[in-house]
This record gives sequence, C-alpha cells and structure tokens, in this order.
Amino acid sequence: MTERIITAMDDYGKQLSDVAAAHPEPADDEHELAELRQRWASIAQVTREALFTASADGTLQWASEEAIRLMGLRRHDARGMRLSDLVDQADRARVIAGIQDAIGGTAAECRVRWRNVPGNPWVSLRFGPAVVGDTRTSVGGTITDIDAEVVAHEAFLHERRELEDLLHRTVEPHMRLEAVRGDDGTIIDFIVVAANEAARRHVGLQVGDRVGTALDAMMAEGEHEASSLSRLSSVVESGGEQLLLRDLGEGDVDAEDAHRFDLRAVKVSDGVLLSWRDVTQRHRLAAALSASEQDFRLLAESIGDVVRILDVDGVQRWVSPSVTDLLGYSPEELVGTYAQAIMHPDDIAEAVESGIRVGLAQGTVTPPRRTRLRHANGHWVWTETTNSFAFDDDGRVIQLYAVTRDAEAAVQAEAELQRLARTDPLTGLLNRSSMIDRLTRLAADHPAQTVGTAVLFCDLDDLKTINDTLGHAAGDAVIVTATQRISDLLAHTALLARFGGDELLIAIPDAGGSGAAMDIAESLRAALAQPTPIPTIPTEVAGGVSIGVALWRLGESVDQVISRADQAMYEAKTTGRNRVILAS
Repeated sequence: MTERIITAMDDYGKQLSDVAAAHPEPADDEHELAELRQRWASIAQVTREALFTASADGTLQWASEEAIRLMGLRRHDARGMRLSDLVDQADRARVIAGIQDAIGGTAAECRVRWRNVPGNPWVSLRFGPAVVGDTRTSVGGTITDIDAEVVAHEAFLHERRELEDLLHRTVEPHMRLEAVRGDDGTIIDFIVVAANEAARRHVGLQVGDRVGTALDAMMAEGEHEASSLSRLSSVVESGGEQLLLRDLGEGDVDAEDAHRFDLRAVKVSDGVLLSWRDVTQRHRLAAALSASEQDFRLLAESIGDVVRILDVDGVQRWVSPSVTDLLGYSPEELVGTYAQAIMHPDDIAEAVESGIRVGLAQGTVTPPRRTRLRHANGHWVWTETTNSFAFDDDGRVIQLYAVTRDAEAAVQAEAELQRLARTDPLTGLLNRSSMIDRLTRLAADHPAQTVGTAVLFCDLDDLKTINDTLGHAAGDAVIVTATQRISDLLAHTALLARFGGDELLIAIPDAGGSGAAMDIAESLRAALAQPTPIPTIPTEVAGGVSIGVALWRLGESVDQVISRADQAMYEAKTTGRNRVILAS
C-alpha cells in the first residue's frame, strides 16, 4: 500500500511538472494546477491511509485526516510543523535520516514515539521521494500505528529476560565446552560456547574463553592424577560420563555455610557439558556421622534420582549410574530393555495409562506416580516416577524422560498414618470409627452372619477416680492391662475396640446364644476384677468392669445393637457396678 501511495505522489509531481512546462505563464496554468491539486487532495482526504508530504527539511506541507489524528494535532496546527519536532527527542535523528534518504532517492522507514500524544505511542514512518521535474524537493510518506505490536514485543522480551534470570538463579551451574583440536586431531584445549551465570561465577570463565588451566586451578584442593584437560578429553573420546571432582568447595571450605559440589562431564557432540550438583547436605551428613570413608561413599552414592531416557516404544536408551544404588542393576543391564520388564505386574496398566499415554497425548509433565520395581536381588522396591517428553519440529514425541526416586520411606509413612487413623494410640486396638466400619460392612455384606453375634459394651469402673487421685499414667496402666487380659481370653475371631475413654466394645461372632455370651462376659469381668499393678507408684488398684451384653438380631442395625448393649451396661453401672447385665 505504501509503495502504491508513494508512486502515486511521484505521478502527481510529474503531472505538476508537465502542466508547468506546457504553460510557461503562471496565470495561464493556474486554473489547471488548482484543479489537479484539488483532485489529488480530494482522493487523499477520503482514504483511510495516514498520508503526508514534507519538505526537504522535514516541514509538513500536507497531511490526511488519519495522519493528523495519529499525530495528535489539529489541522490548522499541522502545516508548518517539523516532523522531527513531533517525535521523542531520542528518535529525532532517525526521522531526519529517513527524510534525507528519501530526498536522495531511497525509500526509508523508522520506528518512533510521538512526543505530544498521551502515552507516547509507537508509530512507523515510511518515506519516499516526491519528484517535481528532475529534482526531488520533498518527500511523501505514510504513518502506521504499531504501538500494540511494540508493547507486546517488549512484554515478550521482558518475560524472556525474567525467565532467563529465573533459570540462571535456579538451575544448577552448567557450561558447554567445545574441543579445540591440533593439526594431528588431538584435543589441545576447550573453549566455552555457553554457560549460565552460576557456572561463570564458579569458574570465572566467559563465553569465548579457553579453559586452559582454569579447571586445574579449581581442582587444586585435591590430589588428582590427571589434569582437567585430560579428563575432559577422555570424556569426549570415550563418549561416557565422568565425575571430575567430588566435594568441590566454594569459598571458605571450612566455614559452616560453605557449599560443596560434584563436577560432572557428559559428552555433547565434539565437546562436553559440565554441570555442578550441590552436595552440601550430603557432605554435612557424612561429617556428622563421622563414618569411615567406605561408609561415606555408600551413603553419598545413595543420594540421587535415577534418570532414564526411553523411546516412544518404552525401550530404555540411557540409564544414569545411580540406578545401581536404587535397584542394584548396572546401567548397561537395563539399556535396550523395556521399562515394563522390571515393573510389578499389578502396576503396569496404570503406569502406562496415566504415566505415559496421557502424557504423550497431552505433551505435558506427568504427575508423580507410585510403582513397584524389581530389584536385581528379586524383591520389590516402591518408587515414584515423573515423566516428561521431547518433541521433534513437527510436535511429535520422540523421547520420554523418566525421573525415578526411592519411595519406600514415603509408602511406609503413609501406611503408618493409615494405621494410626484406624487404631487407638494407647492400646493399639481398633478405634471407635474403625469398629463401626467393620460391623457396618459385616451387616451389609453378610447380614445372616450377624445373627448370634454377641456385642459386649464394657465400662471400666472408677477410672475417673484413679485418674484424679493417682494421675493419668495410672489410669493408662489400668486401660492397657484390661485390654491385655481381655485379648488373652477372647477367640481370634472376636473384635475388640477402645470405644471411648473408659469404654471398650467387643463383638463375638457365633457366640452360642445368650447363656454362652453371659459366661464369656462373666469370665472377662472376673479377670478385670483382679488388682492392677501401677509400676510408676508402685502400688495396686482394685479392678472392676460393668458389662452390658446384647445378641444381634436379624435386621438390626449396628447403632441399634450397640445402643441396647450400652443401655444394659448403664443398668449394670447403676445397680452396683462390676457386674454383667443381658440386654432385653
């Protein structure tokens, strides 16, 4: 569009020249010139383009309505204004240069900010020569509003800078080195081709620097049989991974807050990728334990996740050395095998569905998932794995990255939490909610089996008095002793729970009728009537328990049968204590 407009303005200038040549006398051609100007001005004024013409010194000669609007001017103020005066001072030189280029016959463009428009919006000015006769005495051009584009671009640059800064601050130090080879092809040095801020701080090298002896100086605190150059060269030539330095100290290594790192090298093309891993915690833990050197190495090597690279078929193409610590295999034993080969059969379906297929479909990092992996010794190890994916230029997944860590401790902790949620912490018996859940499931799944089940509601006598006079430790001893005596007398099929502070609930399947149930309850009462020794005092306290017995009726709910047993216990409590009452 701009080229067409500028071409049209050139044609307009040529037409003016032709009219002037055909009519030497000004009076004779005045009318034709006025008509030509009017025709051009009429066309330009109705266009939606922002057009303008200016003299060689940048003075506005004419501007369309859209151009006037973008400049933030009124029409009577526009003529005679210099374009360079309308833009930000920092942009004036670009405007002047663009006009000079156009006068010289070359189209030009520059991005500038308006000075007198609120917000100083960005616009693009394009200039072209306006020819009159054989000379270029003025320029014509267009104005394009690009403020939204520039603002969006600056926001993008700001976000990228923040991301780069975040990566520099959070990602472990890493540096890529490219081998420098001599005439005979041997490696004589390395040159830094990329490095994040953390790596530059540690080594003191910048992109473009040669490594030289910088790494040797960094490793001077330890005794090394080979220089860093030979170590790096070995990684490049062998194509492996090497731990160049363990426990590299930063700053005063004897200070309590000193950080320590492991320096590793991995072959990348004709060079290496150096990375530092913070092992400060590992070092402090080893020092605190004061273990032998062998124990220290075993402990230190056990800290670290297992990283595996898999193809889209699930074949493991690379496995990190830390797999030996977790599962007992060498990396070579697993490379080329399917990841599912060492996975527990019960975990394969969920792992493939949630851990791989969903991730492949969505192209995202999968949430951590728990799976059991077979150790080289044959036992199963609980692990936690997160998957991420690598894509080709067409967006297709080409590799899967699996990061696996030991989850045994977490699984055991969760199991312990579940046990604590189901049991009484003092006695280890089922708690109230777990007992009710068990009985509810029994009534729902096997209602016929509830008939004949005896429910015994027990209340330890005088426990509050014991707590008040001898202390809660004594009261706890009474409760623990009572539950032990009951457990010794009950069949293994019976359920026993601590129902409340001094209340115990017993469910005895197939008790054999009310007479047998009463006999069992009486034997329990007699056992709990024996004195209870209190080791912390030491002394003994008289025992006693009030028991209500109810036989579960067909169709009766859990709450109903417990309520009847509770009422019978209350009757025993109020009619003398230390006795057994059968519910009606």
